[in-house]
Amino acid sequence: MTAPKKLITPEKAVELLRERYGFGSVASLAKWRTIGGGPCFRKLDRFVLYDPDELIAWAEAKISAPFSSTSEAGSGQPCPEGRRRGRPRKRPQEERQEPAGTA
Repeated sequence: MTAPKKLITPEKAVELLRERYGFGSVASLAKWRTIGGGPCFRKLDRFVLYDPDELIAWAEAKISAPFSSTSEAGSGQPCPEGRRRGRPRKRPQEERQEPAGTA
């Protein structure tokens, strides 16, 4: 007979989510259990339990591709590989070309 899976409480589920992904609260898990959209859970009488593997799979499915700006996030297009984020750097003074007619 195989050993039963280890299930964790909502408090431990939040610890796991915060440790791995930096987010999560017991209140959020409770809300998702009510309205849907959260990780799968089980009940033992009145106790709520989560499977850590299912919790991680749910969180991984929620994570988007990387974006370099909020406008890209709205378009649904991920950040191209190798693209530099932020403003272009200013060139050092000696590399800048003086406009024609000045000197």
